[in-house]
Amino acid sequence: MSPATDATAATSAGGPATAETTRHEVVDAARLLRADEEMSNSGHTNFSGRCATMTTQTDGGRLALRAGLGFRLSRAARALRRSWAEELLPFALTPPQAAALRGVAERPGCSLRALARMLGTDPTNAKRCVDELESRGLLESRGRRGDRRPLLLHVSPPAEALVAQIDHLVATQEQRLLGAIGPSGCEAVAAALNSLELHLGLDPDPGPEGDPDHEPEETT
Repeated sequence: MSPATDATAATSAGGPATAETTRHEVVDAARLLRADEEMSNSGHTNFSGRCATMTTQTDGGRLALRAGLGFRLSRAARALRRSWAEELLPFALTPPQAAALRGVAERPGCSLRALARMLGTDPTNAKRCVDELESRGLLESRGRRGDRRPLLLHVSPPAEALVAQIDHLVATQEQRLLGAIGPSGCEAVAAALNSLELHLGLDPDPGPEGDPDHEPEETT
């Protein structure tokens, strides 16, 4: 998933975002992962074992707030989203709009339904983003002559430079995360998210071949 970021599909919490807030979130995860490597090398309890122990810590029989993995994931996601929203301010884009724009740029000719699956949201929310981007001339919905199937989405030529700028911001964000938790930490987080998304029943990305409305771009 892209900066979840793209993620596109969560709602933002209130309060100003700062790079320092995000840094503390990822550094906290980095410490756990690095400690896990050290303990694994010495034959001690691994990261998953420590998580199980951590999440059973209670206060008066109640699960401690910051011991819950669900709370910690949501907290980190909110911090990342706030930081990402600030970076998008110069472009007058919200995180969901940026995700929609990147999704269409990645898969030109996709349908609204396919875009919604990519973003992990429902078609109504995806259509709202598409309508806003179309009103600004950043996306185009193209039909096929004599065909009543859903319209296909494309990035407009004037928006291609904007997509390139957003891609640069995404790459910079990924480098910050890499610097905070290291390559092994990024791999571990990605693997854990894959398992979590599967557990939550989130639709896997079927690719263009899985979109019945997709029409490949014509080559000249």
